[in-house]
Amino acid sequence: MTPNLYLFLNAELSNNNYNEIYPNLIFKLKYSLYNENFETCLSKYEKQLNLDFTPIPKSQYNPYQNSLRMTDQEIYDDLKSLHDNYNIILITENAQVVIKSLKQYFPKTFSYLYHKVIDLDSIRLLFSINNHNYTRKHDYEYSSEYNIDEIKYYLNKIK
Repeated sequence: MTPNLYLFLNAELSNNNYNEIYPNLIFKLKYSLYNENFETCLSKYEKQLNLDFTPIPKSQYNPYQNSLRMTDQEIYDDLKSLHDNYNIILITENAQVVIKSLKQYFPKTFSYLYHKVIDLDSIRLLFSINNHNYTRKHDYEYSSEYNIDEIKYYLNKIK
């Protein structure tokens, strides 16, 4: 059986008000790729996409495409050497929205992910409930940095 790597993707998404053609486009990417036991961070990546969200007619050149294509290639290259030997499992917030954006705008990157996703929102909700602190579960603070120990504990619980 192929071992797993865990790709922790922190993606900031555009809101839906820019342009219906580009809903939920990821405009800032930050990820860490961990080995199966979370002992080693194999790679880190961070990029702000400089995208102009001014609506343009469909028939005209799309100024987003070059930036998106270049970013897709960079991430693809980063994952390429690991892909043949590992399943790369995506762990992210807003997982369904991020998956939709990856499929649409970063198809090369998406092709390298083992199509299993762990939604951090669900993990955090579960931890909140398991802590039996029902009065505070809606006050849970979301952090831009992942608590690797917490997620490692959760993944071990569900294996």
